[in-house]
Amino acid sequence: MAIAPTVDIPILPMNDGFDIPQLGIASFRRDPTDKVRELLLRMIDEGIRHIEISELFGNGHVVADCVLEGGAELNREDVFFTLKVWPKNRKKEEIVDAVQEALGFYGLDYVDLLIIHGPLDISHRVDQYKAMEELKQSGLTRSIGLANMTHGQLSNILKKCNVCPAVVEMEITPFHQRLDIAEFCHDNGIVVLCDNPLAKDINSDMPILVELARGLDITTQQLLIRWCVTKGYAPLLPVDHAAVGTKLELLLEPLPADIVEVMDAMEQGQLTSWETNEETAEEG
Repeated sequence: MAIAPTVDIPILPMNDGFDIPQLGIASFRRDPTDKVRELLLRMIDEGIRHIEISELFGNGHVVADCVLEGGAELNREDVFFTLKVWPKNRKKEEIVDAVQEALGFYGLDYVDLLIIHGPLDISHRVDQYKAMEELKQSGLTRSIGLANMTHGQLSNILKKCNVCPAVVEMEITPFHQRLDIAEFCHDNGIVVLCDNPLAKDINSDMPILVELARGLDITTQQLLIRWCVTKGYAPLLPVDHAAVGTKLELLLEPLPADIVEVMDAMEQGQLTSWETNEETAEEG
């Protein structure tokens, strides 16, 4: 029998007519161990229905099997699967082949969201996105998106392609808010997917952050996730992080406006992963 969720996760509308759950989990580069399965099942029991798998990390088949067959036994239509495809040194047709091969490996007929992992391949960047458009048209994915791009890189792709991405995945935290691209996404109905909402815990002991969290009787990790939720973003929780073991309702309550104001003032341009630059924005 399929697991009934303990908490109903809010959904966010995307610009292509589909919806995405506001909270999800990312499998990241973890071995296919019983511990990972246990954590996945716990989160599914709590209400998580968005699960991101990555071609790069090599454990998508374990995650998909666990969710659909190995304990949760959810129906496919009840799960929102995101697949991030690795773009380096791949032409348009190679992206199509890679996605078809990955779906077969995972035992999936389609994914709900297909994302290019990052702006790694300058010479094929636009063609890779056009491959995603074809995969959407063929029904192998419902929605398409981009990840870890600058504002300029994203704008350049949109000038040369036909389908606006439904999602842009990137690191956005109080310490690196990327207001230019966040505003661009808002104006174009693009959902912001936060792939590193905890900033790798670099600032978890920051005194002001600890004080704010203590006042709400939550952890600093929960506070950072709630900042993303309050901003209308969709944070991804790492499946093995301590924050995942908490009750999801603690993560979904919007923060008071005065706390958001304090956290917004924490901007320091701190990026903990995927540092790109605008020099290649007009290439591809």
